[in-house]
Amino acid sequence: MVAIDTSSAAAIASVMMSRTWATIDELLGAVLDRTVTRAELREFVIAQWNAKRFAFRAGAIAAWVPKVAALAERAGVTHHGRPDQPICPSRHLFGDDASVAARLVFDPPNSPERPEPIEFHTHPVESVIVVLRGGGSYQMCHRDAAGRDVVVNVPLEAGSVVCFPGDIVHTIECGAEGVETLNITDRLNQPAWRDDPTLQNTGPAASPDFARAADPPPGAPTVPYTGFAAARLPGLL
Repeated sequence: MVAIDTSSAAAIASVMMSRTWATIDELLGAVLDRTVTRAELREFVIAQWNAKRFAFRAGAIAAWVPKVAALAERAGVTHHGRPDQPICPSRHLFGDDASVAARLVFDPPNSPERPEPIEFHTHPVESVIVVLRGGGSYQMCHRDAAGRDVVVNVPLEAGSVVCFPGDIVHTIECGAEGVETLNITDRLNQPAWRDDPTLQNTGPAASPDFARAADPPPGAPTVPYTGFAAARLPGLL
């Protein structure tokens, strides 16, 4: 994997593969059909990230929900999160260390009993996050056109899609109803089971490098995605 400057989210070397998708719906449909390779997913995510076009609107959510629900019925569940955070159930739908993987994740809203939000962190994998229901916002560290470190805020609702490369500092803020997402990664990236004897966990064992806490660059301002996103380039979404 290409090393990434997480303090500045510098451009990541990428050469687009010959295969491209005309819409985000076409890509997501191919992922659910399990016809997308790790290399193809990586190149898509990195190219979109470098082009500063990493948030999309999917129109086919209603058509995918039954398929995702059918996969979830057969999937093992992992409950994760720190004791002071809401319990987050995650269902591993498909994929392993050598192939594109997907998890169905529900991040509940915070409560007085479990008030702590999800901290800024990184994952070692390329990710595409699809909102199936609920809402909130994603914050991701990047660089603006002037080369300044910024935190880009992307509002989320059903149909929202965001993507980002491995080792990018980010977090998610959940709305009042929480947010359910389909988390697609270029390989298995499985959270650890929550240390709670009342919860039954049947999902895969944790990935040793699932995530690490990481703060945004000091003083980085938060900017809206609408003002940050660049114009569309040929061959990109």
